[in-house]
Amino acid sequence: MYCLRLRRLVLIFVNPLYADAGDVYCVYNIRLKQYTACQVTRVEEHGGKKAYATLLALDWQGNKPLGAAELADLKPLYKDFMYWERGLHMYKASAVVPTGYVRVGNTAPLVGEDTQRYASFWGDGYDVYRQLRWQQIPEKQRKAFKKAAKSKKTVMFAGREYGISKQNLSDVWDDFEDAMELKAFPCLSSLFLTKWHKNLYDSGLTKTSTALPRLSSKRTIL
Repeated sequence: MYCLRLRRLVLIFVNPLYADAGDVYCVYNIRLKQYTACQVTRVEEHGGKKAYATLLALDWQGNKPLGAAELADLKPLYKDFMYWERGLHMYKASAVVPTGYVRVGNTAPLVGEDTQRYASFWGDGYDVYRQLRWQQIPEKQRKAFKKAAKSKKTVMFAGREYGISKQNLSDVWDDFEDAMELKAFPCLSSLFLTKWHKNLYDSGLTKTSTALPRLSSKRTIL
């Protein structure tokens, strides 16, 4: 005969935390290795329950969590990196606050606009990371990128004609001698090299590169 031991399963239900309009939350961005912040600008209810929160990314980053004393200085984050047209970085997601987001305080919503963009969760911070990195690029370089991206102009590179808006380049197909020639392409965002090229360091391209192994390198911006 088998002895059956009955165990009582105790289920602990934790009430979800819902966001309120005006709430400001701080979260750690693993790509930036810094904290970023967002504000809930409005909350929509369905069936008498909070359903969706409109989230506005904030133009803030810090090595430590945002403090309540800093709420008055916060500004919206506008997304315009690379090919994006300038606009508020905002979207709707569940009104339930996910793990990892810490409420800093509540202040009047920074914007009154609404959005029809929906997300399945509060985001992984990737677009915020890309925008904040973009803002670190010198303004002159950013303007040149935007202008070239819309241009039909062509330029000469290594004896051949290319569109000035060229984004990707590999010396397997587009060989060249001097890395300074690459400055002809303001939108160049991915570069694959199989050998060393003259002035590669002086061109500034290695500043955002991964470590250069012998004769191969892959460089991707943002």
